[in-house]
Amino acid sequence: MERFIMIKYEVLTCFVPFVILLFILNYFYKKKYNCGIMRRRAFLLILFAIYIIGVFYFTGSGTIWDGLFKNFDIRYEYINFIPFSNNIDTIGYLLNIVLLIPFGFLVPLIWKKLNKPSVVVGFGFLFSLLVELSQLLNNRSTDIDDLILNTLGALIGFVIFRLFDKVFKFGDGESYYKYEMVIIVLVMFIGKFLLFNEYFVVSLLYGF
Repeated sequence: MERFIMIKYEVLTCFVPFVILLFILNYFYKKKYNCGIMRRRAFLLILFAIYIIGVFYFTGSGTIWDGLFKNFDIRYEYINFIPFSNNIDTIGYLLNIVLLIPFGFLVPLIWKKLNKPSVVVGFGFLFSLLVELSQLLNNRSTDIDDLILNTLGALIGFVIFRLFDKVFKFGDGESYYKYEMVIIVLVMFIGKFLLFNEYFVVSLLYGF
């Protein structure tokens, strides 16, 4: 039960800011384009948000509270700058690739202006870097291997999208603000970064 409460709390710190942003974007688009976010696009945006939440959860992205709890004691021995210098972890490598395949697929599907390999791969790299850097705050391993493999996953996801697009012809989509995807990811990241105080909630649940 306590674990369920913790997961729900973590999800809400990302999802609530996303929902608020979605309403703001809908209002903005009605003013600018005389048309709000359509149901299909809203569904895809929510799907993307759920995916981003999953990435933050499974990677254990760090928060400001992690830094404060550990006095911002960054352990440099947990950082690996040399590619593939550690023991080969086949399962771990595959999981890191798979992790960003949905990113490489969903980004060009939802944001047609980003339908370029260099753009999708670049954003995949930056997204992975954002998560890896945040992990410095909770003393999780920050590894350049993860960064490389995540970026490869984004590229594979983009290739899969292109193959599907040739068959299903997804079309051009709706008008949107060109930085919409970046804003969504940052708002969700900042939401968890500032609002997810795991230590406080644990103290309430277990009476520490």
